[in-house]
Amino acid sequence: MKLMSKIKRRKSKSPTYNLLLDIRRTSNRRVATKLQKAKRDLFSKKKSSARSASTNFSATEPSTSKPFEESWYCAICDTEDQLDMRLCSFCLKYFHENCIENKATDKSSIVVKEQAWKELTDTFNAVSTTGIYRDKECLKRFYENRKSDLRNLRKIIAKNKQEMMKTGGGPENQIELDAADKILITIVNQKSVEGLINIFDSDIAVQCKNVDEPKNVKGSNKQEFYLKNMTCLEKIIWSEENENIETGNKNFATDQDQNKTNVSQDFPNFQETLQEPNFKMANDLRLPKNPALKVQSVMEKKDQTRRPEIQILASSHIAQKYDELLDQRKLLLQKQIESINQDLAFQEIKNKLEIDILNIKLAREKQKQYVHFKN
Repeated sequence: MKLMSKIKRRKSKSPTYNLLLDIRRTSNRRVATKLQKAKRDLFSKKKSSARSASTNFSATEPSTSKPFEESWYCAICDTEDQLDMRLCSFCLKYFHENCIENKATDKSSIVVKEQAWKELTDTFNAVSTTGIYRDKECLKRFYENRKSDLRNLRKIIAKNKQEMMKTGGGPENQIELDAADKILITIVNQKSVEGLINIFDSDIAVQCKNVDEPKNVKGSNKQEFYLKNMTCLEKIIWSEENENIETGNKNFATDQDQNKTNVSQDFPNFQETLQEPNFKMANDLRLPKNPALKVQSVMEKKDQTRRPEIQILASSHIAQKYDELLDQRKLLLQKQIESINQDLAFQEIKNKLEIDILNIKLAREKQKQYVHFKN
């Protein structure tokens, strides 16, 4: 609020010049956005007058008005969209090189980032047609303020989504985005602007591929199945009967009866093999499970999970060795106890003798003193 009041109090220079200076100097984003809105309102009101002033101003014919102020105002006002587009395109180039939006704070990454902004400033000023030099801090501040305007962009995208979901027919009333805004969306995290993509509920037109219909499977012919599963002997008999039918033999019935009788004599169980097969059992090719295998697998699992049992040593020679070892240990302990008792007895005798020696010495000293005192 203090900064806005200072802007209103200034009377020495035009409001356009003061406003642009405040935008360049300020570092607060909220104040910068307010100043940007004020700048746009002011530019929209004075756009026509500024263009007329810029046409009157030239290098050969000096003007009575302030040339630096008016030319700067006219240049920015006429090329504001171009400036946004140019700066965003340069930022996109360095964004792909992972320089500008690098979140690392170590020394090497900061040096790379500053070098990228320096190169971006040089290229921007080289391409600029206004003739106004803009330093690195100015472009960086403009870029940050432009990113802060993405709040309005989120509202626009949300409104476009609402328009798409409306019913009633007709095209949706969508707001078109600027080219600079589209570039900024690619630079900034796209999920924070457009939201997450719902994979379970989306408006994507999925192309359903035509699934091939299953082919009609012909019914199994009993005769074909029977021919395939016949034994070699049955095939031979079947071929002989067919030959008799083709040649038109008159003795077909008698031959057939003779063949049947011969076969029945040689193979008494042949009539049982000629019975129609059970197609249900033929279709089910799975073998029955052997219950013994199941029991065996259960027992193996129990053996694996069971702890190993320690077998009792039942051999006599090993037990005898253990007994001998215990006897030897007992003898050793007895010997140690005897030696300890002998040491104690010897120590007692030694102490008694030392006490007797001390008593004798003391008696001698007393006797010497008594003799000396008498003399």
